[in-house]
Amino acid sequence: MCSYLSFFKQNVFHLHLSDNLYNNVDLYSTQESMDLYAAFRPWSDDPAVSGLNRRANESYTRSQFDRIQRQCARRGVTIIPEIEAPGHALAIVQWRPELGLTDLSMLNISHPDTIPTMKSIWKTFLPWFHSKTVHLGADEYSSSYVSDYTDFVNDMHTYIAEQSDKDTRIWGTFTPSEGANVSKAVTIQHWEYFEDNPYFDYIKNNYSVLNSDDAFYIVGKWSGSYPQYLNKTRVFHGDPANNGPYAPNIFS
Repeated sequence: MCSYLSFFKQNVFHLHLSDNLYNNVDLYSTQESMDLYAAFRPWSDDPAVSGLNRRANESYTRSQFDRIQRQCARRGVTIIPEIEAPGHALAIVQWRPELGLTDLSMLNISHPDTIPTMKSIWKTFLPWFHSKTVHLGADEYSSSYVSDYTDFVNDMHTYIAEQSDKDTRIWGTFTPSEGANVSKAVTIQHWEYFEDNPYFDYIKNNYSVLNSDDAFYIVGKWSGSYPQYLNKTRVFHGDPANNGPYAPNIFS
């Protein structure tokens, strides 16, 4: 993958290390949600995360992940690791069921053990990561808990900064106008206009913004929302100002 990225002059491989299939609470019972496919990819024998990863044959050991990062770096590609929370967190809730909301793919941030558990996970795996930036995920969480969400992101950002020299990044989710007060030291990764307007919500409020607009998102299998192939016309002629190529400062 990194050889392929390098050939096309791309220098970042954003790698999700945890996620789950969509947990449709209107269809799935609690037990069905607990049995739904979810995975946490790093494999560690540290007792602090014992039982979190239940899929040894679908995982990375530290030596394997070190090798992957080194091989990618030799090709000019940095791996940005993402451990997803407080949404997309079913793998964590299947490990610690008491930490879930009604939708078990979301962590109950107000539970006294939730943030300590996430700090324990990050403490275990932060030494694995070679990049200067790590990704908290933090997208598609319940809008009923914006204040809790803000506390979670800021607390995790502070903790990671204390434990390492790494910066943190999140997906654009809740905006200042919605009551979020995420630290401006956290980089916001814009991905979809139904979540935010990157210019008015973030850039105008002095946030650093990474443009990953989902106009360029593709899904290898069938999808009702996204195409299976990259739109080359949009890539090479998508600048609305002069019909030129896409550039990172073009958000629309």
